[in-house]
Amino acid sequence: MLPHLSTALHAFVYTARLGSFAAAARAIGVSPAAVGQAIRRLEDDYGVKLFTRTTRKMALTLEGELLLDRVRQPLAELEQVGHVIKESRGIASGALRIAAPTEFGRKKLVPLVADFNKRHPLVTIELDISDSIRSFIDDQVDVPSGWQQS
Repeated sequence: MLPHLSTALHAFVYTARLGSFAAAARAIGVSPAAVGQAIRRLEDDYGVKLFTRTTRKMALTLEGELLLDRVRQPLAELEQVGHVIKESRGIASGALRIAAPTEFGRKKLVPLVADFNKRHPLVTIELDISDSIRSFIDDQVDVPSGWQQS
């Protein structure tokens, strides 16, 4: 049961963070229906609604907020264990957040990111191309275009 619970909780966390089943599905590489089914399974298991849904938006219920607060850190730690195991086998995985100035990002980084993704499909790259200065801590950027102390 634990692998299914872990999968359902990941779907829940991504849905809460991204605001829709479709966005969560894209992020974790499954169908929106699979994300919806995972959320329904959690709701059935816990006997509560985790999201209020309308045709235009989703929001966490109080129970959903409680669950999100309690599972976010343990799931992040489980993901980290998976990354460490994959890295020990020479497989790069995980998320990489890069901020770059507009011109440099468009001309140099975009082609490199596409090539990198082909070689390392388990690495998710979030590329923020803008001319604003980023902070390592405040913006949660792994590779900033410049930095300022927070």
